Amino acid sequence: MSALLTDEVRIAAGHGSRDYEARGTAPCPSPGSTGLCANGRLPTRPTLAGYCAVMADRGEEFVARLRRGYEAFNRGDYDAAMEMAHPGIEFVRPGGQSPIAGADALRSWMEPDAFEEQKIEPLEFSVAKDKVLVRQHARARGAGSGIEIDIDSWSVWTLNDEGLATRVEFFLHHQEAEALEAAGLR
Repeated sequence: MSALLTDEVRIAAGHGSRDYEARGTAPCPSPGSTGLCANGRLPTRPTLAGYCAVMADRGEEFVARLRRGYEAFNRGDYDAAMEMAHPGIEFVRPGGQSPIAGADALRSWMEPDAFEEQKIEPLEFSVAKDKVLVRQHARARGAGSGIEIDIDSWSVWTLNDEGLATRVEFFLHHQEAEALEAAGLR
């Protein structure tokens, strides 16, 4: 493993146990799979999001915190979802929209007004130092119109030493290269 990449970790959304050991060289999983190699072991070669390795305590904590945030958001508990946000968080939206600055503004933005229902399912987490790249799937239904949205996207979370999110950058599915770059994985 390259010395420059030793802090990088890749983990599929359903995994993260401290019991994993990086071993074997079987082909790494494809995105959306169980996250294990064909031999049932954690992957150890380069993948889409960098090198696979044993989950570091800090990265494991970041992923666990993000999972709790996604779960809270999906059940409509936006106050609990905001527990992971630094008061000065910045949310960078796609398409050149103005960023949302501050936890209060982000909390207000979360309230569904255009959507009757909204869920974001994290599919894969990739950790690189203080950043976590999340490949995710979003579903929403328009309030009144009933129009359904079903998209894959990327989010890059920057967390401080306390594990609070200071910045979230949102990327559309076709912006994978930009998301990897923002996460420091490219």
